[in-house]
Amino acid sequence: MRIFLSYSAADKKTAAELAKSLSKLDYDVWFADQDLLPGDNWSLGIGKALEEADSMVVLVSPASAKSESQSREVQYALASPNYQGRVVSVLVPPINRIPSDSVPWILNKLTVIESGKTISETSKRIAKALRESRYAVSR
Repeated sequence: MRIFLSYSAADKKTAAELAKSLSKLDYDVWFADQDLLPGDNWSLGIGKALEEADSMVVLVSPASAKSESQSREVQYALASPNYQGRVVSVLVPPINRIPSDSVPWILNKLTVIESGKTISETSKRIAKALRESRYAVSR
């Protein structure tokens, strides 16, 4: 399963740790800061990665609520049949500082999980959510 990891720039460190942890669980994770280089056409690279992925993990944080690029990525996934039932939102601490009205309403309609105490625990929660999806695809 190819996972597109959607995150805001402020959550890059968490995203990097999560990408590494999910890769250890044998997921093919696309992570912009790892897969794109300075000088690459980032819009083109992100577009291609969105087309090739079949699931998305969205890191939801105070910063992500303000990210236009992350909003576009999520909108793409929600409109694409490739992602049907395989978009997982992960609430990234500090959860209590995310104003409820700033979290896009559509994310409340998707699978939402809270971060675990460790990145490994969070990765396992994501893997479980993807496996339990009624639209699960084999890896």
